[in-house]
Amino acid sequence: MKAEQLMVKLRNLSKQTGASPQTLLKIYMFDNFAERLSVSRYKDNFVLKGGFYLSTLFGLANRSTEDIDAILQNAPFTEDNLNAMLQEIFAIDTGDGLSLRYRSIKPIRDEDKYGGFRVGVEGRLENIRDNFHIDIATGDEIIPHKLEYSYTPLLGGNGISVYAYSLETVLAEKLETLFNRSTLNGRMKDYYDIYLVYQFNKDRIDVNVLKRAVKTVFANRGLDVRHGDILDLIGKNGNTRALWSNYSIKHPFAKEIEFDDVFACIKNLCKEIGLI
Repeated sequence: MKAEQLMVKLRNLSKQTGASPQTLLKIYMFDNFAERLSVSRYKDNFVLKGGFYLSTLFGLANRSTEDIDAILQNAPFTEDNLNAMLQEIFAIDTGDGLSLRYRSIKPIRDEDKYGGFRVGVEGRLENIRDNFHIDIATGDEIIPHKLEYSYTPLLGGNGISVYAYSLETVLAEKLETLFNRSTLNGRMKDYYDIYLVYQFNKDRIDVNVLKRAVKTVFANRGLDVRHGDILDLIGKNGNTRALWSNYSIKHPFAKEIEFDDVFACIKNLCKEIGLI
């Protein structure tokens, strides 16, 4: 595909979705990485999680993101090995003219006992360039197990098959972050993601599996708090409400959602799984 053709498609799609062409360009590059991963010998080693995964499940109208999150399984979690694996994935030719280039790698998630790496990537198609990063961690247990699924890429075409988190584990990790960081959590996407998954996709959640996932994640991360007390603090915190207001203004998919509705959803979820 020529750069001009791509930008025409992205501008047209921007008018339909409300997402900016720049955001759509990143999603296009994320799709390209996922496509290469899906046909590589490392497909089984990388498991998607986070915003990009949720956007492929629920659509750009409900979630967008600026990066890719994944965990690495059954492979040495070293800088050199990650470098070698990703370089091989990037070198796969998908036939669309886009090139992916490894730029950098640095440690992240220092507060997490498992650690992780942030890999900088440059995507290039003729005169179009954009940078993004892939955050890769390890050690996280997926309950009940990783799931293979296929999604339709942004510009259509054949489905892309990759491995990803179960929604139960997504919720468990989001809840752990919410309780762990309490009123210091400035990441409103954690609140939104719980709302998105539970409020609108409750029928896709196995409550018993979710209880297991919550118990496992909380234990692995050493979380031991009074859940009801933390929720009371969050509900009364003016800064959290102000942060939500800013988040909803910045992200069109959240602009009609009130914090009280999000908070009520989180409380109902916690009651259902016995946290409060």
